[in-house]
Amino acid sequence: EGVQGNRDAAVVELEQAIAALDAVDMALYAAAARRQLGILRGGEEGAALVAEADRFMRERQIVNPATMAAILVPGFALA
Repeated sequence: EGVQGNRDAAVVELEQAIAALDAVDMALYAAAARRQLGILRGGEEGAALVAEADRFMRERQIVNPATMAAILVPGFALA
């Protein structure tokens, strides 16, 4: 179903997931969730989150961060 119609709930869920993933050192999953959150938020804040996540993934030799985020945190448009 994805996040269509539930944007606000998705933002809250992603924020909670990021905090939980960071707390247990699941950095790649946290970066993927952060990227999806950035896409939802949009604007400068969203772009900064996407850039941060992309940088993290590229430093780990991930060629296509958008695809990796879609695999790890599905339900969002590929962007």
